[in-house]
Amino acid sequence: MSICIFGGSFDPVHRGHKKLALYITEKLGVGKMLIIPAAMSPFKESTGASEEERLSMCRLAFSEECFFVSDIEICRGGKSYTVDTVKKVREMYPDEKIYLLIGSDQLLHFDKWYRFSDILEAVTLLCVSREEGVKKEELEKFADTRLRIYGECKIVDFEPFEISSTKIRKMISEGEDVSEFIDKEVYSYIREKGIYKNV
Repeated sequence: MSICIFGGSFDPVHRGHKKLALYITEKLGVGKMLIIPAAMSPFKESTGASEEERLSMCRLAFSEECFFVSDIEICRGGKSYTVDTVKKVREMYPDEKIYLLIGSDQLLHFDKWYRFSDILEAVTLLCVSREEGVKKEELEKFADTRLRIYGECKIVDFEPFEISSTKIRKMISEGEDVSEFIDKEVYSYIREKGIYKNV
């Protein structure tokens, strides 16, 4: 069974995140996708949801059996590096193929990530390419010349659901209806808890 790591702030989790997660599990036949909300910096004042609220929203959004929402980064606390998360997941699934899902903008700076070569030794990098983003040829060239010496990198086409968490937070704070962009269970939770009212 293959595993895919999908990390992010998920503040809030929206239909774009869900669409991508479902697409990857179906396209690559991933047996389990780990949804890992990032820890909040203790030195940065939050204007969004708390760690527990983001975990709860992810559990509401990703309720299917193929998804598992993990609190490993939040529980670890402090400054969180991807290499630490990858190492922990590798310990959990020592014999499985593990993918790390990133966006095209992240790929082009991946060789600047902390201990990026150690990450590539442990997992297969999975980069999402989209029509309106960086051209797939540019991504493949970067992967071939800068990354594949350290490990495997796959690039897959994907047409995203165009909405940002930042825009959703702003819409909620201004009293606009965001049910088009967020699952109804998540939206109900946000309204019940009064999240993002003062963004």
